[in-house]
Amino acid sequence: MRVFLFTLSVSIFLGLSLYAAIWYTQTYLGPVDPLASSIEVGHLENLFAEKVSDSQEASFEEDWGWEGDSSSTDKPEEVEAENEEEKFSGPIVEKKKEAPKGIPRGKLNQSIHDFGSIDEGVRIDHTFKLINRGTGDLRIVDFEVGCGCTMVEFPRTPIPPGKSIDIKAVFDSKDKLGPQNKMIRLRTNGSPRNLELFFKGWVYPKNFGKEEKKENKEDMPKDTVKKG
Repeated sequence: MRVFLFTLSVSIFLGLSLYAAIWYTQTYLGPVDPLASSIEVGHLENLFAEKVSDSQEASFEEDWGWEGDSSSTDKPEEVEAENEEEKFSGPIVEKKKEAPKGIPRGKLNQSIHDFGSIDEGVRIDHTFKLINRGTGDLRIVDFEVGCGCTMVEFPRTPIPPGKSIDIKAVFDSKDKLGPQNKMIRLRTNGSPRNLELFFKGWVYPKNFGKEEKKENKEDMPKDTVKKG
């Protein structure tokens, strides 16, 4: 009987203590809010940041029409590509093309000089004229001669379009007998590349025919010889 009374007394004491604790809490501390009690200092900033990021993502998807997972790595690349197109969507300025360089064209006033017949040892000079009929500067870069009996002289300066120069050619008939056809080739930077000059004629031996004329003159009657 004593044990039962002791147990009942303890139970009543614990019940009154629990009731007193609940009454004190409700009266002086106010009702307990589990959500409010879970928010500590610094948690509000994290919660606000999460809400802002969600709203930005929603507006971003509405602007670009994207759906699905916002963490895809392909979206920033597509945005960058479209921005590049908008950046360079203005008028395209074409680069000024360089005007093509002119083409020089050489033209000789004549290519053959026929000197007729001369005695061996006579020196023949003749001037040819080279005209630039092209649209670029013409230059003589080199020349060739058929033999040592021919020479050529010309200015080394470029020939502007529409202008001309004199080319002095020389033929020395020393030790040359019979028909002659001597060539001088000019090499240019234009079209055609090669221009050819010719000396044409006949070379007789020295004093050819003079002895025969002299003998015929001595055989002639004196009255037929003209005076003076």
